[in-house]
Amino acid sequence: MDAQVRSVLYRVIRRIPNKNIENLLKKWNCLSTDQLYALDYTRPKWVIVEHVISFCEVRYIHYIQFLIN
Repeated sequence: MDAQVRSVLYRVIRRIPNKNIENLLKKWNCLSTDQLYALDYTRPKWVIVEHVISFCEVRYIHYIQFLIN
């Protein structure tokens, strides 16, 4: 994930109250149910963003591998 996408994600998450982050991620529909449950929403926002980015990168890699095979 490039720096610009990370920056936008940080700015969006930073403006959302902690109690609403889970609902926002559910609405975006970018993570699986297991990934949503794996996140600890009591952690600092930057930690949550790093985990979301990690999940998205893994999902992207699996998608590319699927396309290649």
